[in-house]
Amino acid sequence: MSNNTSIADYQKSFAAMLAGTEANTGALAGTEEFRNGLAAAAASVQSALNRQSSLKGQAQQATRDLEDALAVGKQMYSRLRNGIYMHYSQEAEQLAEFGLQPRRPALRAKKPTLPGPNPTETAASETDGTT
Repeated sequence: MSNNTSIADYQKSFAAMLAGTEANTGALAGTEEFRNGLAAAAASVQSALNRQSSLKGQAQQATRDLEDALAVGKQMYSRLRNGIYMHYSQEAEQLAEFGLQPRRPALRAKKPTLPGPNPTETAASETDGTT
């Protein structure tokens, strides 16, 4: 089992070792306990890999189901929102009950008055009344 780095490498090594010990059972009389332990471990590894693969498939299917349900939910939300707007109008304050923002008239900002000379005072000072 030199330089095994992946699970597949370990599985190949386990299978080769088990095949070799099965072929040489008579010569390896005292190793049955270890051979049985390795066989059980190899079976557990395969079982865990199968479970992992199955769960990965289930997770992917759950993701697809979630995306589908979310797409349907978005579409139904949009249709219901538009129906509420049609029923109440976009300016109705009752829209807030549905979590929607009613359209409110924009408030006009007052023009700030800049400090400066008064136009009537400037006109009077430029003319002294004599023509």
